[in-house]
Amino acid sequence: MYNNQAVKGGYHIRPVLFCGDISQKQEETLLSLGYDPVRLPPFSLFYRRVATHPDMLLFPLENGIVMHQAYYEEHQSFFESLPFSFLLSDEAIGQDYPNDVLFNALPVGSTLYGGKTVSKQILSAFSRYVKVKQGYTRCSSCRVGNGIITQDKTIFNALKQDGIEALLISSGHIILKGYDTGFIGGASVTLSDTVTAFFGRIEDHPDYKRMSDFARHQNARLLSLSNEPLTDCGGGFLCTPSLPEIHVKVE
Repeated sequence: MYNNQAVKGGYHIRPVLFCGDISQKQEETLLSLGYDPVRLPPFSLFYRRVATHPDMLLFPLENGIVMHQAYYEEHQSFFESLPFSFLLSDEAIGQDYPNDVLFNALPVGSTLYGGKTVSKQILSAFSRYVKVKQGYTRCSSCRVGNGIITQDKTIFNALKQDGIEALLISSGHIILKGYDTGFIGGASVTLSDTVTAFFGRIEDHPDYKRMSDFARHQNARLLSLSNEPLTDCGGGFLCTPSLPEIHVKVE
């Protein structure tokens, strides 16, 4: 499921990208870039269309990855096979809003932006919390460099008020099967401070020129992972596996 690649003098660990139901072409692109895509199993308490979405299921913190206890127990053997620590929440969760957004919040430095229902475990890790009307905060936010692209005015206004560079784009133009439209955050994943990747052709979005200019201002670039239609797959989270405790002789 993940790779530890031996190199002279030690080990190079490929970063793991937790992702949802991405296409085969997108997975191949990520592998070619040096990432190990790990598709999340579905959570039975969520609607089928979003049941594998990372921005609904996980929230990485420095000391572990927060997820719901019921989700962990459904797929315990799967998660136990991964070299990560998981922090389990037993808070009320369900398929309908607002019980489906426990982990759907946007971190920016020491500040967390989110709706009215955010896991207490996540809140405790931040020094400041800003409540916005959009409960699907992470879904609606795409990080590019040190800036944020969003199609939600309440998120945009909150970020601008805090002095964070943000770009407001038009709603729509993103596929999410079973729904009228998807979100720009769910259609993207930040691979580094200089590269934000998209699940499909970001060039086809009507605001692409504005987004590309914004990325250039952030010293970043936008990368399409395939030539397929831009699709909300629940975003993704990059995590570096823990190195196993082994002794390697250095030549």
